[in-house]
Amino acid sequence: MSELLPSPKHRTTGPEARERLLEAVTQLASTVPFPEITARRIAREVGMDSNVIFRNFETLENLYLAALRRIEVRAIEYLESNPPIGFMPIGDMFLWMRFAAWLTLSGTDPLRISSDAKFLERFRTASLDTLSLSDRSSERGKSAVLVIALAYIQAQALLTPTQPDIFTEQAMEDSLTLLATLVEGLDGLSAKLGWD
Repeated sequence: MSELLPSPKHRTTGPEARERLLEAVTQLASTVPFPEITARRIAREVGMDSNVIFRNFETLENLYLAALRRIEVRAIEYLESNPPIGFMPIGDMFLWMRFAAWLTLSGTDPLRISSDAKFLERFRTASLDTLSLSDRSSERGKSAVLVIALAYIQAQALLTPTQPDIFTEQAMEDSLTLLATLVEGLDGLSAKLGWD
Protein backbone atom coordinates (compact mmCIF):
# COMPACT_ATOMS: atom_id res chain seq x y z
CA MET A 1 0.00 0.00 0.00
CA SER A 2 1.45 3.32 -0.97
CA GLU A 3 1.31 6.26 1.38
CA LEU A 4 0.04 9.57 0.16
CA LEU A 5 2.74 12.15 0.23
CA PRO A 6 1.73 15.59 1.45
CA SER A 7 1.39 18.07 -1.35
CA PRO A 8 4.23 20.57 -1.48
CA LYS A 9 3.50 23.93 0.08
CA HIS A 10 3.18 26.89 -2.24
CA ARG A 11 6.39 28.85 -1.89
CA THR A 12 5.76 32.54 -2.19
CA THR A 13 8.19 34.24 -4.53
CA GLY A 14 10.29 37.20 -3.41
CA PRO A 15 8.28 39.91 -5.18
CA GLU A 16 4.96 38.36 -4.14
CA ALA A 17 6.11 37.95 -0.54
CA ARG A 18 7.45 41.52 -0.42
CA GLU A 19 4.16 42.87 -1.75
CA ARG A 20 2.08 40.90 0.74
CA LEU A 21 4.32 41.93 3.65
CA LEU A 22 4.18 45.61 2.69
CA GLU A 23 0.41 45.48 2.34
CA ALA A 24 0.09 43.76 5.73
CA VAL A 25 2.27 46.35 7.50
CA THR A 26 0.38 49.21 5.88
CA GLN A 27 -2.97 47.69 6.85
CA LEU A 28 -1.82 46.95 10.41
CA ALA A 29 -0.46 50.50 10.78
CA SER A 30 -3.98 51.74 10.01
CA THR A 31 -5.72 49.49 12.50
CA VAL A 32 -3.58 48.52 15.50
CA PRO A 33 -1.16 50.28 17.87
CA PHE A 34 2.33 50.34 16.38
CA PRO A 35 3.98 48.26 19.15
CA GLU A 36 1.68 45.39 18.08
CA ILE A 37 3.15 45.33 14.56
CA THR A 38 5.64 42.59 15.32
CA ALA A 39 7.25 40.05 13.00
CA ARG A 40 4.90 37.36 14.32
CA ARG A 41 1.82 39.53 13.83
CA ILE A 42 2.83 40.47 10.29
CA ALA A 43 3.61 36.85 9.41
CA ARG A 44 0.28 35.72 10.82
CA GLU A 45 -1.52 38.34 8.69
CA VAL A 46 0.04 37.00 5.48
CA GLY A 47 -0.01 33.32 6.45
CA MET A 48 3.75 32.90 6.24
CA ASP A 49 6.61 32.13 8.55
CA SER A 50 8.19 35.24 10.09
CA ASN A 51 11.53 34.28 8.51
CA VAL A 52 10.11 35.45 5.18
CA ILE A 53 10.38 39.01 6.52
CA PHE A 54 14.09 38.64 7.13
CA ARG A 55 14.71 36.86 3.81
CA ASN A 56 13.08 39.75 1.96
CA PHE A 57 13.96 42.79 4.05
CA GLU A 58 16.84 41.64 6.30
CA THR A 59 15.39 43.54 9.28
CA LEU A 60 11.98 44.47 10.57
CA GLU A 61 13.05 48.12 10.46
CA ASN A 62 13.75 47.81 6.71
CA LEU A 63 10.22 46.46 6.23
CA TYR A 64 8.77 49.37 8.23
CA LEU A 65 10.76 51.89 6.18
CA ALA A 66 9.64 50.29 2.91
CA ALA A 67 6.04 50.54 4.13
CA LEU A 68 6.61 54.21 5.02
CA ARG A 69 7.90 54.86 1.47
CA ARG A 70 4.76 53.15 0.09
CA ILE A 71 2.52 55.39 2.18
CA GLU A 72 4.44 58.46 0.94
CA VAL A 73 3.88 57.43 -2.67
CA ARG A 74 0.16 56.93 -2.12
CA ALA A 75 -0.14 60.32 -0.40
CA ILE A 76 1.71 62.19 -3.17
CA GLU A 77 -0.25 60.39 -5.89
CA TYR A 78 -3.47 61.43 -4.17
CA LEU A 79 -2.32 65.04 -3.90
CA GLU A 80 -1.19 65.17 -7.53
CA SER A 81 -4.23 63.48 -9.03
CA ASN A 82 -7.01 65.38 -7.25
CA PRO A 83 -8.17 68.95 -7.69
CA PRO A 84 -7.21 71.41 -4.95
CA ILE A 85 -8.81 70.19 -1.74
CA GLY A 86 -7.71 72.91 0.64
CA PHE A 87 -7.27 71.59 4.15
CA MET A 88 -9.26 68.39 3.71
CA PRO A 89 -7.61 65.55 5.66
CA ILE A 90 -5.78 62.90 3.64
CA GLY A 91 -5.73 59.52 5.35
CA ASP A 92 -2.31 58.55 4.05
CA MET A 93 -0.82 61.82 5.34
CA PHE A 94 -2.14 61.02 8.81
CA LEU A 95 -0.76 57.51 8.55
CA TRP A 96 2.59 58.79 7.28
CA MET A 97 2.85 61.25 10.18
CA ARG A 98 1.99 58.62 12.77
CA PHE A 99 4.30 56.01 11.24
CA ALA A 100 7.24 58.44 10.93
CA ALA A 101 6.74 59.60 14.53
CA TRP A 102 6.63 56.02 15.78
CA LEU A 103 9.80 55.08 13.90
CA THR A 104 11.53 58.18 15.28
CA LEU A 105 10.48 57.39 18.84
CA SER A 106 11.50 53.75 18.34
CA GLY A 107 15.06 54.88 17.67
CA THR A 108 15.22 54.62 13.88
CA ASP A 109 17.89 56.93 12.49
CA PRO A 110 16.10 60.10 11.28
CA LEU A 111 18.18 60.05 8.08
CA ARG A 112 16.64 56.68 7.21
CA ILE A 113 13.15 58.04 7.82
CA SER A 114 13.60 61.24 5.80
CA SER A 115 12.36 61.33 2.23
CA ASP A 116 14.61 62.01 -0.74
CA ALA A 117 14.88 65.52 -2.17
CA LYS A 118 12.99 64.70 -5.38
CA PHE A 119 10.01 63.36 -3.43
CA LEU A 120 10.05 66.34 -1.07
CA GLU A 121 9.93 68.78 -3.98
CA ARG A 122 6.98 66.88 -5.49
CA PHE A 123 5.29 66.91 -2.10
CA ARG A 124 5.90 70.64 -1.61
CA THR A 125 4.56 71.50 -5.07
CA ALA A 126 1.48 69.28 -4.75
CA SER A 127 0.76 70.52 -1.22
CA LEU A 128 1.02 74.17 -2.20
CA ASP A 129 -1.22 73.54 -5.21
CA THR A 130 -3.72 71.83 -2.90
CA LEU A 131 -3.73 74.86 -0.61
CA SER A 132 -4.49 77.09 -3.63
CA LEU A 133 -1.82 79.66 -2.80
CA SER A 134 -1.48 82.60 -5.15
CA ASP A 135 1.27 82.39 -7.76
CA ARG A 136 2.32 85.83 -6.54
CA SER A 137 3.01 84.58 -3.01
CA SER A 138 6.64 84.72 -1.97
CA GLU A 139 8.56 81.46 -1.70
CA ARG A 140 9.35 82.28 1.91
CA GLY A 141 5.65 82.77 2.69
CA LYS A 142 4.73 79.54 0.88
CA SER A 143 7.31 77.60 2.89
CA ALA A 144 6.03 79.06 6.15
CA VAL A 145 2.41 78.16 5.29
CA LEU A 146 3.46 74.63 4.39
CA VAL A 147 5.20 74.18 7.75
CA ILE A 148 2.11 75.45 9.58
CA ALA A 149 -0.19 73.21 7.52
CA LEU A 150 1.98 70.18 8.29
CA ALA A 151 1.99 71.09 11.98
CA TYR A 152 -1.82 71.22 11.83
CA ILE A 153 -1.93 67.73 10.23
CA GLN A 154 0.52 66.47 12.83
CA ALA A 155 -1.68 67.85 15.62
CA GLN A 156 -4.67 66.06 14.12
CA ALA A 157 -2.80 62.80 13.65
CA LEU A 158 -0.84 62.66 16.89
CA LEU A 159 -2.15 65.07 19.49
CA THR A 160 -5.92 65.35 19.01
CA PRO A 161 -6.56 61.67 19.89
CA THR A 162 -4.31 61.82 22.97
CA GLN A 163 -5.10 65.31 24.26
CA PRO A 164 -8.80 65.89 23.52
CA ASP A 165 -9.15 68.47 26.30
CA ILE A 166 -6.66 70.79 24.60
CA PHE A 167 -7.16 69.84 20.95
CA THR A 168 -10.94 70.07 21.08
CA GLU A 169 -13.04 69.91 17.96
CA GLN A 170 -13.71 73.65 18.31
CA ALA A 171 -10.00 74.48 18.74
CA MET A 172 -9.11 72.44 15.65
CA GLU A 173 -11.87 74.08 13.59
CA ASP A 174 -10.75 77.52 14.77
CA SER A 175 -7.11 76.78 13.94
CA LEU A 176 -8.19 75.62 10.48
CA THR A 177 -10.12 78.87 9.98
CA LEU A 178 -7.07 80.82 11.13
CA LEU A 179 -4.85 78.88 8.74
CA ALA A 180 -7.24 79.48 5.83
CA THR A 181 -7.29 83.20 6.70
CA LEU A 182 -3.50 83.21 6.74
CA VAL A 183 -3.44 81.62 3.27
CA GLU A 184 -5.89 84.23 1.94
CA GLY A 185 -3.82 87.12 3.30
CA LEU A 186 -0.40 85.64 2.63
CA ASP A 187 0.59 88.14 -0.06
CA GLY A 188 -0.10 91.13 2.18
CA LEU A 189 1.56 89.54 5.20
CA SER A 190 4.63 88.57 3.16
CA ALA A 191 4.95 92.16 1.93
CA LYS A 192 4.52 93.53 5.45
CA LEU A 193 7.21 91.15 6.75
CA GLY A 194 9.55 91.90 3.86
CA TRP A 195 9.37 88.39 2.43
CA ASP A 196 8.95 89.45 -1.20
